[in-house]
Amino acid sequence: NSSCSGCTYPDASNYDPTATIEDGTCTVPDCSVLVDGEVVLGTTFNYSGSIETYTVPEGVYALYVEVYGASGGNSDGSQGGLGAMMSGQIEVTPGQQLQILAGQKAPDINGASGGGGGSYVVTSDGIPLMIAGGGSGATSYSNGKPGLITEDGGDGDNCNGTGGTDGNGGGDADNCGCGAGGGGGFYSNGSNGGCYGYQHGYGFLQGGAGGSSASGGATGGFGGGAGTHNNNTGGGAGGGYSGGGAPYHGNGYSGGGGGSYNIGIDQVNAEGFNSGDGYVYLQPVDCEEVLAILGCADETACNYDEVATLNNGSCEYDSCTDECGVPNG
Repeated sequence: NSSCSGCTYPDASNYDPTATIEDGTCTVPDCSVLVDGEVVLGTTFNYSGSIETYTVPEGVYALYVEVYGASGGNSDGSQGGLGAMMSGQIEVTPGQQLQILAGQKAPDINGASGGGGGSYVVTSDGIPLMIAGGGSGATSYSNGKPGLITEDGGDGDNCNGTGGTDGNGGGDADNCGCGAGGGGGFYSNGSNGGCYGYQHGYGFLQGGAGGSSASGGATGGFGGGAGTHNNNTGGGAGGGYSGGGAPYHGNGYSGGGGGSYNIGIDQVNAEGFNSGDGYVYLQPVDCEEVLAILGCADETACNYDEVATLNNGSCEYDSCTDECGVPNG
């Protein structure tokens, strides 16, 4: 009965749960881009302390992008907030130039630490495409706040309404004990009112520098992270699309995490995801459905087949195990 035939492998794009007879029609997406017969590989931008340039290769009209914000600094056993992760596919044109800023983790400082920098993918004429917010800094008695997947930045502890909005920098702590400045946003610097507001982070369009520190070297991370006075204006706010807000002036209060932005399709986003410096990954894609090559596609199996694109249940893990029972160990 031909109605029983179809693709019976669940991982295939065209899996038919009603089929009982495999008919060899299973397909999988092939997103590789070929230029002059060569596969165009992905590019990773790690923290460098500068805004770098990515040129879209010839023949490429779409990019899969992952952007990771940096984490805030740790302090006396308290953990800085982790950076956000944003991903998706964006449309581009061959030869187009993109500005890339990979955020910096703030240094670990006793007392209080600065906020982590956001990471940015921006067109050459200043249009944001994808931005991941940085986490805020810790203090001796408070953990930092995570980089957020919302466009707005987070408020600082006990300092409501300081989170940046609409792509602007975060608010300062002028009315919260006369403390620190806000994290940098995309369009503008963090606000610099208050006794230590000059420690604010800088906006992407203003160069993206991290904030200074009044004492102890508690600077903010490149990418708009706010700095702090380690003795003690609280943990510095994170940079991002909209900057995090400054916290109340004092130990035990941390700034808000930076906000994020994403114009891509097929998005996968996560707040509080990345530890350490931020980074940006760009992979040219041109997806089409192709017939699957059945075999063992698990690299940890003894019989891994490097040309297989769809697992067919043939993987085995016993013939190559070491004395600890680890395949290929």
